[in-house]
Amino acid sequence: MAAAPSLEELLRGVAPECLDQACRDDHLSEIALSLTDWQSLAPFLGLSEVDERAIVCRYPHDLQMQNIAMLRKWKSEFGQTATYRKLVQVLFKREKCNTVDKLCHILLQEEAESIRQQPASQHSEICTAVASYADYLRGRYQTQIPTFLTLQWPPPPTRRVFNLAMIQGQKIRYGIDEEIVGLMLQGRVNDVLDQKTPVKLEDIFRMDSAKRQVILIEGAPGSGRSTLAWYICQKWGSGELFREFKAVVFVQLRDPAIQSARSVEDLLPAESRGQAVRVGQEFQACRGQGVLWVMDGWDELPSCLHTESIFHRLIVSPEKENLHLSTVVITSRPIASGDLHPVVSSRVEILGFTQTEVKGYFTEAVGGDTQTLQKLQDQLRERPVIEASCYLPLNAAIVTHLFLAQNQSLPTTLHGVFTSLVLCCLIRHATKEGIEIGDISSLDNLPRYFHKPLQNICALAYHGVMKNKVTFSAAELEPLRLSQELATLGLMQGVESLAEFKKSTSFTFLHLSVQELLAAFHISKLPQSEQVEVFNTLFG
Repeated sequence: MAAAPSLEELLRGVAPECLDQACRDDHLSEIALSLTDWQSLAPFLGLSEVDERAIVCRYPHDLQMQNIAMLRKWKSEFGQTATYRKLVQVLFKREKCNTVDKLCHILLQEEAESIRQQPASQHSEICTAVASYADYLRGRYQTQIPTFLTLQWPPPPTRRVFNLAMIQGQKIRYGIDEEIVGLMLQGRVNDVLDQKTPVKLEDIFRMDSAKRQVILIEGAPGSGRSTLAWYICQKWGSGELFREFKAVVFVQLRDPAIQSARSVEDLLPAESRGQAVRVGQEFQACRGQGVLWVMDGWDELPSCLHTESIFHRLIVSPEKENLHLSTVVITSRPIASGDLHPVVSSRVEILGFTQTEVKGYFTEAVGGDTQTLQKLQDQLRERPVIEASCYLPLNAAIVTHLFLAQNQSLPTTLHGVFTSLVLCCLIRHATKEGIEIGDISSLDNLPRYFHKPLQNICALAYHGVMKNKVTFSAAELEPLRLSQELATLGLMQGVESLAEFKKSTSFTFLHLSVQELLAAFHISKLPQSEQVEVFNTLFG
């Protein structure tokens, strides 16, 4: 069991002058909601037994009103000496750490709101180090293209389409209609359960009145979450959007160097460690005011880092890092972000292509050839599950590529789509290496050249699925490698760290479905007894 936090740890980030102020009535009422045994506190606050009996007599059956009355009696008796510091000391002495934490959170939120409402002329000027760092970031965002956006095969969508919707809460709809049935067939059941409102990208920080904004952006694999995260940084860098922020920091959570971060400076893309340390200190000195953290890939973090890490603290308890005035955007697959729902101020979903945009993309992909377009659409209508998956931009790109590469013919199932994609990758790899392999139509009937490397990469995919892991370090590929190209067979892409002074490379599969398919292929090659054991682990 973890040791209880000290009073100093609980108060970290709260300005001393705030603690020495007399308690406000509304704050006392809010704190009263978390008290269950007010009579154990009353003597330590200086109230007499007569005071306690009077409170009970006045509200004999209402514990909540007794809590409020006790705290207000204390304030009326002691006036300006009834300070937050005194209340915190008593609560801590009586082991009410959760209530102390709640009170500190209230004070931090009040301070943040007070600073935001000040005229711009009263704000402290951002220091030279941070201003210089902001210029450095703008240059990086305008000139550098991250490796996850440079993938040229399968050919990515050429348009950046970000249809967004704010998820407003669980509002169950009763009755069955065609829209609900259609959504269920597409595997988008949350569209049935959640009420959503379209929102423009430029308005995502204006959607609610939360004093501190932590925005969760969710999207299925292939919806463009990482592209959107980088786009936010680019638009800030060019001055087109989000000019209210003095610095926008892109944090690539799949990066092994980032995953090992222990402090704020470890998260900062920088030219040198010294620059990162100086800027981190200045961020903390201004408590994160004007700083936007864009944390891409919550679902790509190891699960242990979801609760004990610098990332978790930035989201849930930023006061521990003196960054409670900062704003956070997190991207994730919905299946991996449930633990964030209670702590974020708003949730946004990337909806993908509309039907009109899907048709527009197909038209562009086939070069405007109306006959080819009609043939593609006809085949998709005969394959409704594949057709429904094309609302995801990456899926639409894969489908059109396979259609054009395979004599204008599509597989009949989604499993067939991703199997064909894997085979195309293998053929492309062999062609690039100048190796004659002939036609291959099945993973079960590959030339000997592919046997060992495919076996290795399928084992890697399998162990990743079993550990809910989608990102792999270069060290994890090392045992598989005769060469990097042979190790991945074109089925994975490398992602370089953005930090110039701590370069590292991580690897992900081209699509989550590719990883899952290769993992399934690995299972199919195991002895039957081991297959049973795997299925018992997964479904037992």
